[in-house]
Amino acid sequence: MGMQQYSPYSVMIEVVEYRSPESNVVMDLVQQKVLEQNKNDRLQALLHWGLENQMMTATDLSVTPLQDLVRPTSPFSRLGAFRAVREFLKNGNPPVFDNNFVRRLQL
Repeated sequence: MGMQQYSPYSVMIEVVEYRSPESNVVMDLVQQKVLEQNKNDRLQALLHWGLENQMMTATDLSVTPLQDLVRPTSPFSRLGAFRAVREFLKNGNPPVFDNNFVRRLQL
């Protein structure tokens, strides 16, 4: 699935899965393979941040484009900007979605 990034590189790969009881083995293998290839510098894919992503951890985010700066002069990585906005929203503003996923990824 291509996700617009509004940069010189227009798309990145994000793996999205829809699990059913009949596909558990396949879904687990897809996640394992993506994370393994990311760690071996063969891929910089993200697993979708809400759909069938039980394996990605905060450490896995370090080998994705989320560590790139928002723009060359920015003090924030993409992940840092996400965390800063999320923290702003948590501090007395609208409620922020929180679950095991965001805790596991230290978001």
